[in-house]
Order: sequence, then structure tokens, then C-alpha cells
Amino acid sequence: MKFRWSRHLPLWLFYGAFFWSSISSSGSCRSAFREPHAKVALATIFTSPRLVLTHYLPSKSRGGTYQRFDQKGFDQSLPEHFIAGDGVLELPFVRVNQAPGASLDQRLNLYENEITEMALERGINFRKATIKWLKTHLLDFMPPVVNLKTHPYFQGEQRPEALLTKFKSLKSARPGHEPVSTDFVHPVYNLERYMTPEVGSFCFHKAIVSSLILHRAGIPHRILSASVKNSLEVDHFFGHTVIELADGRILDPTKQTLSLKTSKGLSDGWSRYGSSYLLDSQLHHYLVLDQ
Repeated sequence: MKFRWSRHLPLWLFYGAFFWSSISSSGSCRSAFREPHAKVALATIFTSPRLVLTHYLPSKSRGGTYQRFDQKGFDQSLPEHFIAGDGVLELPFVRVNQAPGASLDQRLNLYENEITEMALERGINFRKATIKWLKTHLLDFMPPVVNLKTHPYFQGEQRPEALLTKFKSLKSARPGHEPVSTDFVHPVYNLERYMTPEVGSFCFHKAIVSSLILHRAGIPHRILSASVKNSLEVDHFFGHTVIELADGRILDPTKQTLSLKTSKGLSDGWSRYGSSYLLDSQLHHYLVLDQ
């Protein structure tokens, strides 16, 4: 879960309470590791009469090209090398390096071996086993974050006034605008650092790993960043990342569900999968790195 909000709260409280974390008073994010950092950019991703949502994302100040998960076709794969974030700065940005033989490639090979064993044991084809394994077993390797503040990669809650001012300046920006770079930096960790039972991960990390595995299996899909709530009767939402399959089903490795997505009987923009309701109109940038 990445953020919560209520229609009864003023917009400045969203800026101050739910999206802010990890920047120290000097303007740099705290990190216990000597790893690459990226400057932070800002992009407004959703607006309504009651709400404005703005994402933190890696800046392309050192090169690269922005793409968006929501613009990816079901048959398109993710690029070999990119950096992305879940919209907030509670944990580091993640770097994805799919080069053959790289540590991520080796970890994904281990997962594929698990899937192959399931397919053989149950007498099902590899594609069916892949979806089933992601639904029922990915959580064994990538458990959820239990206590964010005790997470080994937690970046703290301090933030400089200058970044807050820049964030507020985008409240009237139209979704889809070019991300605005800042001078503040945030650490970048390899995705595979979250692919272990000893380290908790967000739904965002699980969705990227699921996408990489699904592509290897030749299963059309896309990453879907959404606002989700468990009942239409409540005003509280939370940010959530899931996988949308080309056949209309939603694979949610975090909730361990696989359900058909339907909008029947719901207001514009809303759909339902299982017992959850989602608004999937959010934009989600990621930075494709120059080779």
C-alpha cells in the first residue's frame, strides 16, 4: 500500500502527510548503502474536484527516456534496463537490469524452475502454472512489508521545505505533463534486493517481478497502477499495483487473487475484481536508461 486519502481532508494534508518521506534536511535521502542515487522528479497523475495525486519518480537529469506502464500494450515487454518507483519515497527507487546472466536474470531463473516443477507435478502447461504460481507462491519469496519503519531500506520521514514547495506548485498541473525535475536525490536499489523472504516488498515490486516472469512465459499482460478500496461505501482508498491479463482477469500477487475485471453496474472509471474496487486511471512513469 502506498497512500490513503479521504474526501473529508483538505488537499494540503495529502501533500504533507501521505506522499512525504525520505529526504533529509540537507536535501539528500538517507541510505545505509553506497549505491547509485537518482534525482527526484514530480508528476501529477490524477485530478478530480476533490483530489490531486502527484507521484515521485526518478529524474532523467542524467539521460534516459520516460515511458509509462499504463501505455504499455499487452504484448509489449518491459525494457531491459530501467528505473522506477512506486510513487512515494518510503523505499528506494528500483533498478531493473534484465541482461542475460545478471543477478536479476539468475533470480528469475530460480523462480522459473519452481514454476516448471509445479507444471510437472500438477500436469498443467507452463503458462497456466506461471499464473498459478504467481498467485499462490510469489508471496513466499516476496512477503509484504509488516512494519515500514523497521524495514531495512526505509528512508525516513524528513523532507525539506523546498521540495514541499515544488510539490505544491504542481497542484494545478494537468495529468500527462512532462515530469518536473528537482535537485533532490534518492537512492536506487536493484530489484532483486526485494526478491528474498528476509526483506519485505510493496505490491509495486511484486507487480514488476510478475510482469518479467509473465513475459518470459509469453503471457500478454500489463502493469496496472490503481486506486483501490474494499467497499464502495467507504471514502478511503489506497494505492495498489496489480497485473491485468489480456483476457480481462486481474492477477493480484499481493492479495493472492485472480479475478475477472468488470465494470458492470459501476460508475465511470470504476471496475471490480473479486471483492475489491479499483479506479485504474492513474499514470505511472518509469525511466528507460540509455544503453
